[in-house]
Formats: sequence, structure tokens, C-alpha cells
Amino acid sequence: NMLTAQVAAASTYEDRGDHENAKWYGFAWQGGRKEEKTGKKRIWGWAKLAHVTARYKQYRDTFFQARYHLARCRLKYGLALEEPRRTKYVKLAGNDLRITVELYPELRDSSWADRYDRLLKQIEKELGQPPRGLAGLKKKGN
Repeated sequence: NMLTAQVAAASTYEDRGDHENAKWYGFAWQGGRKEEKTGKKRIWGWAKLAHVTARYKQYRDTFFQARYHLARCRLKYGLALEEPRRTKYVKLAGNDLRITVELYPELRDSSWADRYDRLLKQIEKELGQPPRGLAGLKKKGN
């Protein structure tokens, strides 16, 4: 289906970022391959995938996947840059994860919790903060 194809395309861009050039992380989260007539991107990227799937409970796992990879791509992109842009993107990655966990507390009980926790700890280390991960985030209602 369309969603599966979009996930595969974003994953391919991200993989190219891992193995070729950090610029591909930007395509992975922002999408690519603009249509000449419409100007719309054929490949959505992780940000649009998250946006499209956010409101549908049946796509919650794809939403969590997209938000995770959005943050991962921003982190990896940032790590390839010089300051001050480096810190800007690392902070954005942390914000992506924090916002997702705060707005969707059920993530803590999902199959994505460990990956979010590890990535958040990596981001905190990069920012010179104690690596607390999900444990350092407020739970809804606290």
C-alpha cells in the first residue's frame, strides 16, 4: 500500500545517509522528488509520514516509527555539521522525541519505548547532559 511504499522510500534515504552522505538524512525527513506540475514531493519523508498517520489509531505504530526516524535523522544530520548548526539539529531531535512521548504517553508501553529511550540518551550525551532518557521525562498527569 501507499504507506508501506512511503516508509520504504524514507528508509532508503536514511540508509543512504548512514552509508553515503549526511545530506540524505535531510531527504529522509523532508521528502524528495518534487513533481514538476504540482511541486508536491512524491516521497514524503518521515515528517509527513508522522503528520499523516498521527490522527489514526490504526497507524500508531507507523506514527511512532516515523517520529523516531525523524529524530534519528536530525541527530545524524546534526552530528555531521559544524557548530552552531550541530547543536541546533541535535536539540531538534531531542524535542521530536520529548514531544512525541508527552503527547502520546502510550508510547512508553509500546515496542518503540526502548528505541526512544536509547536515542534520547544518545542525544542527551551529545548535548553534555546526564543521559536519563524516558525516565527523565515527566509522565502525563505529574
